[in-house]
Amino acid sequence: MVIGGMFDGEARYGGAPLMSEKPEIYYDRTVSADFLSLFTPDGGLSELVDIAKGGHLVDLQLRAYPHSRSNRATLYCGLTKFLDITNLGKKYRFSAHSTFMDRGPLVRWMETLTLSQVIEQKDSLMNYIDDQVRNVAARFTREGAVQSMLCIHAGSLFSVVDREAVVGFRNTGIRKTCYSTVRAEVQSGLPKALEGYTWAKKIPAFGGELDLLAVGHDGSLLVIEVKPGSNRRGITWAALQATFYAELFRAWVDGVGDKVAASAIDRMLRQRIEIGLSLEPMRKLRTPLQIKPVVAIGGDVDKLGLERLLMVRNVLPSLRGRSQDLEVWQVNPSVSCEQLG
Repeated sequence: MVIGGMFDGEARYGGAPLMSEKPEIYYDRTVSADFLSLFTPDGGLSELVDIAKGGHLVDLQLRAYPHSRSNRATLYCGLTKFLDITNLGKKYRFSAHSTFMDRGPLVRWMETLTLSQVIEQKDSLMNYIDDQVRNVAARFTREGAVQSMLCIHAGSLFSVVDREAVVGFRNTGIRKTCYSTVRAEVQSGLPKALEGYTWAKKIPAFGGELDLLAVGHDGSLLVIEVKPGSNRRGITWAALQATFYAELFRAWVDGVGDKVAASAIDRMLRQRIEIGLSLEPMRKLRTPLQIKPVVAIGGDVDKLGLERLLMVRNVLPSLRGRSQDLEVWQVNPSVSCEQLG
């Protein structure tokens, strides 16, 4: 992955305020106005948005890194990320995992490019993307297909803000302390409540990447963990996982305040609407922010996994009353949701 430190020069960062010093905890992926304009209907890379809107498995996400002043567009196919376009100022770079770069020799990988050179690469990019979509491994399409479907086609249900959303921290020590504190809170009482169940002997530890962040009809901030219906172990612990992520975002909101947090979410959603990734009307967050954890299960649900999920949900500690709000959805192929349990 390539971020700002690998380029020279300054960037115009239009959207989120520039941060000269990292706060202890932060989250804002609003990209610059110049970078965003590349993906609008008349922009030089608008075809990437068209691919995301038309492909069953393909999804496009925009990210910014305000401390390095860089912007990035990431193209997914299922769970696979096979293209990053990174920008800092007037410099651009294409990157991907080495496996994919080896398959796309016509693309000028890892070179520092001007905007005109980026546009000149468009035909090569389109051929590369088509090849990757055709050959993506089946194991990356189960959960990834549900994520992509919800990102692009679930506008009647909620407004997607971000995928693989990660709360940032000033340094590793602060992150580890926060994760440890949140884990202790959300797992409090679980070992005793689930004592005697073989499947519950080892409670998993989760990383920092939330599947989907969205704004609901009621103005709540939806923290959505996605699972394929066949993944019994993943489903079993999904309520705990979604609650863990909800508490991480609560820590961010508590750190920056409701108004700042709501403003960041609002900007990110407006950018998705501007380039056509979100077609639904603008949904506004309520303040004070209501953070709601959600488990979204795609396809036929493993019955034993669901039974265990509901058991875990029912013994989760009441975190200032919030864990009671956790919802479990079954996502249907028509992109509708049925609440379970």
